[in-house]
Amino acid sequence: MKKLVYVGCILVGLAFTQVYAADAPSFQIIERGKKAKAIEVVVPFTFLKDPRFFESESFRVVLGKSDETIRTDVADSEVRLRAANVLYHMEKAKRYFSEHLGYEKVKSLPQILLRVEMDVAFSSRELFDDKEAPFNDVYTIPPGTKWQTQTWFYKKKAIRVKDILAGLAEDPAAGEIQKIRRSILDWQTDLGIRNGVGLALGQNAGVREMYLSSLGSQLKSIVLAEVGLRLLKGLNRLFQPKYYFLDTALIPEVIYHEFTHIAFWDILSNAVSMPVPEGIANFFATQMIDHPKLTAKFKKAFTGRPANGNDSGYYQYTYEDGGEKARNDFVLGLLWQLRCVFGQEKAERLVLEAVKTGKLTGGFSKVRKDLLDALHLALVQVSLPEDLIGDQIRLGMYFKSKWEGYPAKTCD
Repeated sequence: MKKLVYVGCILVGLAFTQVYAADAPSFQIIERGKKAKAIEVVVPFTFLKDPRFFESESFRVVLGKSDETIRTDVADSEVRLRAANVLYHMEKAKRYFSEHLGYEKVKSLPQILLRVEMDVAFSSRELFDDKEAPFNDVYTIPPGTKWQTQTWFYKKKAIRVKDILAGLAEDPAAGEIQKIRRSILDWQTDLGIRNGVGLALGQNAGVREMYLSSLGSQLKSIVLAEVGLRLLKGLNRLFQPKYYFLDTALIPEVIYHEFTHIAFWDILSNAVSMPVPEGIANFFATQMIDHPKLTAKFKKAFTGRPANGNDSGYYQYTYEDGGEKARNDFVLGLLWQLRCVFGQEKAERLVLEAVKTGKLTGGFSKVRKDLLDALHLALVQVSLPEDLIGDQIRLGMYFKSKWEGYPAKTCD
């Protein structure tokens, strides 16, 4: 009899779950569509504690400094979109860590508060600082403080493209134009040398006249190409947008990034080198997106160069005694391409186990060494016994190829 009652309870529970899933309210959220562009899609919210509020067992969404949960029927459609988006993607991030990666720690996290449309700075003493202008576009108060764990998503901000470009080594479009110019110049220089030699060594007037005519045509081509490239550069400046609008509550990668910080806070909070926790957060955020167009970009993200370079886009810190320095995306690029070496699933588990070693808290001068040491230790947990030595050799060769410029045969 007890068995029948038990089975009956299970069937009733399953039936209730199916009915709730079918009747769960649906809301618009932002996802990545073709070409990685942001698109609005409607999805069911089966995780709500109460269909009237944007709250789940794991997260609760409020407006600004308010403590009241945002209602799902809030009149402001922009607030509703932001509330739905941060809640949906935070839930997705937690499922990714707990179910896909099997990282059990995130299951015990207390409920996290999500504030949208924030416009004040954080104060460690009073929580809200109305006197100071907020510096961040998104801010997370991690576990272990006197405040509830929470992530603040600030109001949409207009950022001048001019200011963004000022922080880069060069305007990307101008850089591409410069590559074309160098290509044309190399080709024309080679041709000019041949024409010059032919003119100097020509055995008769007819041959010399031919080479002289070729040099004249070449000069015209160089002038026309330069005029065209300068015109293209001017058009780029003319049609370049003046502002870039940043709205962190609507960017899935930002939401995943912030949850990763929360998930690993107990391990990485003491990291001296900021590129490590930031790069790891970016790595797992991009794993959750895993869009083909973004993948192609991340394959090229790693860059390293001698420390005497003049590129302001590189960190002004040396890595180990060799004096290398790298762009701020180098940890992301380095970890991302582990997918090419070991495959996506194994690379994800490898980076997770590397974080769990607790070895990634060193200073700037030990970034590469700490990463390599932690990944070597992680392979013991990830690789099959018969594959371990081979995997360690592949990892060492990969690091050597990426840092010392040897051809990386592991990635296509």
